[in-house]
Amino acid sequence: MSEPVRLFDYSPVQGQALKLCQKMQDKIQNGQCHLVDLLDPRPWETPRNLQDVRLVDSVCGDSGWTRSYVGLFQLGEEQIVITSRFDQQNDFHKPGKPFFLYCLLETCWDSALLSLEDLGSVYERNLFDLLLVSKLAVQLQKAWKKGTLRQYRTFEHNDSRVRGPIDVPRHIRENLGQENGRIAYRSRAYSPDNFCNVLFLQAADTAERKCPALLNRLYHRLPAFRAALRTLRQETPGWAGVRRETILRHTAKKIINPIYRDYEPARTAARAILRRFGADPERQSARSSAVTGVFLDINDLWERFLEKTLFREIPPILQWKEAILDKHMNIRPDFWWKKKEVVLDAKHRPDWSKTLDERNRLWSKYYGMDVMDDVYQVLTYMLALDCQKGGVVFPARERNRQKPQCSLVNGRQFWRVPVYIPQAENYASFAKQMKEEVAQMKKEIAACGLLE
Repeated sequence: MSEPVRLFDYSPVQGQALKLCQKMQDKIQNGQCHLVDLLDPRPWETPRNLQDVRLVDSVCGDSGWTRSYVGLFQLGEEQIVITSRFDQQNDFHKPGKPFFLYCLLETCWDSALLSLEDLGSVYERNLFDLLLVSKLAVQLQKAWKKGTLRQYRTFEHNDSRVRGPIDVPRHIRENLGQENGRIAYRSRAYSPDNFCNVLFLQAADTAERKCPALLNRLYHRLPAFRAALRTLRQETPGWAGVRRETILRHTAKKIINPIYRDYEPARTAARAILRRFGADPERQSARSSAVTGVFLDINDLWERFLEKTLFREIPPILQWKEAILDKHMNIRPDFWWKKKEVVLDAKHRPDWSKTLDERNRLWSKYYGMDVMDDVYQVLTYMLALDCQKGGVVFPARERNRQKPQCSLVNGRQFWRVPVYIPQAENYASFAKQMKEEVAQMKKEIAACGLLE
């Protein structure tokens, strides 16, 4: 398999990399994709439509820009790995160690199951593969609370105890001329011995061969995951002998049974593992016409990170749907403190960090309309929710050199709240500095009176 093309979110892309991104994007929009979203939708969110995933945008000639999606995307033998722009090295061209992305995941997701001490340097190049395996373990443990997944399945028998319709062609083929007292027949049962459970077992077995250190840690941190696999091996004899192509063909349909609906995320993750790590993956990928992989929206991840760190002690109203214009339109601000009359929006666009340069006054003149669109959005929230203070919270490489608030009419204020992203040689140092930066921002917010 060829070396993957490595890109960053919200960054320029040109040449062959751009053509490959557009090729994959066309297939995704046409529904020719098998992608796994690492972030489960929150209670107020609907599951993401995979056809809405856009790898590049603002394409002009032979150049374009990546969007907010990071992850691993594969088409045939060609691969694209998109990571956070804050994981670049100091020269802003070469990939660095994914400390920033890992820090967000460790805070918001189940990535605490991963251990840098156990995995060593493996995670630096294969982080998304490890996240995919962890996704399967977490989802299978969650679904296991509903009990073993059972499905109707047709079994073929050839014995003297007939318990179903006789299969005449097979009876003639197997028993004609033999006085063995056997009759070929079929039976249908609501059984745990089904292809979905075989899928889970083979995916876990494949992942264990690929990354044994991770599976060993998952077994210890998720005891129900290990118990589920042990039970399935007992109830599904012969699971190891089923061909991978047969499993993928029989598990293509979504699990819609309301009792076992929680198994659906585990099914998609297990199928992705078999496609990526299964026997002879290069031969399989060479004839694949669909885009496969695993991804997440870093905008969503950044918002969840702020919720669990910066605003943890002062919990806001999250994604509250408010009807405006005589209930003809709904707005959903990211963070809203109704009693404090404050509304904030989480932004991950790189243009916001550029506005911190004190030489730049007219933001839209230098950076296009993205920043101004965000400003208009927050001003709309302030007007509709009758808030005196509003603003955006965004990551930045350099510390703020301007005052954070701008005055508006009638005593209202617009705030820019940058969170400094440090540079470090190892993850322990990075995580420590990141924690200190969040604590410092809490003090500054309190001192400035944004959230009194």
